Amino acid sequence: MGFKELSKMETGVSIIVCCYNSVPRLPATLRHLAGQIVSKHIPWEVVVVNNNSSDDTASVANKEWEKYNIPVPFKVVEESTPGLSHAREAGMRNSTQELIIFCDDDNWLEPDYVQNAVDIMAANHSIGILGGLNTPIADVEIPSWFHNFSDGYACGPQAAQDGPVDPNRLYITGAGMVIRRKIFAELDAFGFKSQMLDRKGEELSSGGDTELCFATAILGYELYYSSKLRLFHYMDEKRLTWSYLIKLYKGHMKSYYKLLFYKRIYHGTPLNKSWTKETIDRIKKESANNAFAMVYHSYVKDKTTVKDVYNIERINEMEVWKAHFNARNEYKKLISYFCKIEEAAKRKKEENRW
Repeated sequence: MGFKELSKMETGVSIIVCCYNSVPRLPATLRHLAGQIVSKHIPWEVVVVNNNSSDDTASVANKEWEKYNIPVPFKVVEESTPGLSHAREAGMRNSTQELIIFCDDDNWLEPDYVQNAVDIMAANHSIGILGGLNTPIADVEIPSWFHNFSDGYACGPQAAQDGPVDPNRLYITGAGMVIRRKIFAELDAFGFKSQMLDRKGEELSSGGDTELCFATAILGYELYYSSKLRLFHYMDEKRLTWSYLIKLYKGHMKSYYKLLFYKRIYHGTPLNKSWTKETIDRIKKESANNAFAMVYHSYVKDKTTVKDVYNIERINEMEVWKAHFNARNEYKKLISYFCKIEEAAKRKKEENRW
């Protein structure tokens, strides 16, 4: 089903919680949603999507919500096709409100989160996507290296100050993301088709949230950060290890190669129609020393427990190169899609001038 069929121009907020084997995490998340303090004039609802779980996610969700006895519509829907995008589409099909909050199953929203989201989006209709300050929380001590990589964990401030995010960043993290429903219909009309690897189950491939942000920015909407939106992002012990961090960033970088094309379109940088030309341009940007460092840190040093930013940056660069070489056979098809988006972006700019 396309996003065109999902659009419902109603006011209010739909909170969509996508779940895969979420029994350990979901109770705390729902407790914080039930504690939202929202004006009685603002309709809001909670939709939990059980995405092919093998545990009791659905029954636990219903039992937990019943504890709070609040007059807020709540439902659990099933989506058997694995993948975050499928889960979110199911949530949108089964929700009704114009503002959507994507709340992960480990996000603990502060009591004023929904109210602040509505107030900010209502005050500025140029905002397409809104994000806030996500603070890490865990049952164990958070490692000293975490602050260097907090953004990869969808934590920390998303801009230097409240307002539009830096054009060089150009994204809002998916944890707690607020987006206007109508944007999905506009992207459909624009010719947008996700090029990302979908996150399924325990896999760490990602990029869909960033792709959505880049495409929304190309449409002409603002990506906005507000420190008034606050949530705690819960992490268990296994996610706070160096080996998990490397796996996480490698998952990010598999998608980042394609994301760069959206960024070029946004900044008006010409696209290379030839994979060979793209390769040559990339090589020119890399020095011989940096190339050696990428190989060393990707195949030798990432197997150690050395915890430094330089190590991760070299691994990231190598993963982008891998993605580039893996795309050589599909590059023609890939660049054809991005050229269509580039042309649509040019038409959009012309329309906005008039």
